[in-house]
Amino acid sequence: MAILSIPEKNIELRDPAEIRSFFNERGVYFDQWTCDVVFDDTATQEEILKAYEKDLKPFMDQGGYQTADVISINKLTKIMMRSVPSSSLSIRTLRMRSVSL
Repeated sequence: MAILSIPEKNIELRDPAEIRSFFNERGVYFDQWTCDVVFDDTATQEEILKAYEKDLKPFMDQGGYQTADVISINKLTKIMMRSVPSSSLSIRTLRMRSVSL
């Protein structure tokens, strides 16, 4: 599930196609992948990357990306957020970078 919320501009998008369009118009690639693994909050970057490898590897090869990082925010992460119960918070995102040789 993805929610794009920009309160200052009164924007809230929940449809992945609308979110993709919003980002694409700004030159940002957005996609959602699924995997068969259910992660607990202590999952490592390596475990998450391995679970998404079938989608991630072709994407990285096509885009020339050399590295991928995982940013994982969950109930164990100490952050300050309004109106989001920590028990329902689980975000994992992948960031790819190309390396010029």
